[in-house]
Amino acid sequence: MAIGNVVGSNIFNILLILGAAAAISPITFMAVNAIDIMILVGFSVLVWIMCFKKKNLGRVDGIIMLLCYVAYLAYIIVRDGGIA
Repeated sequence: MAIGNVVGSNIFNILLILGAAAAISPITFMAVNAIDIMILVGFSVLVWIMCFKKKNLGRVDGIIMLLCYVAYLAYIIVRDGGIA
């Protein structure tokens, strides 16, 4: 039920909120956004595989996701030229 709630909330935010914001002021799409979207899709597939494989998430899965987050955060810091 919680997963359905999160997925539904994300779909709502993407379709309604992003659509309304784009209707008010056009949103530019940069190449950096495409890379971030590919990373998002990759992480989403990784979590889906983890859930599908065992039907639950354990400590090791949490550590893997945390390390993925830290790696992505480091990528963003390096990409944007460091911490301001």
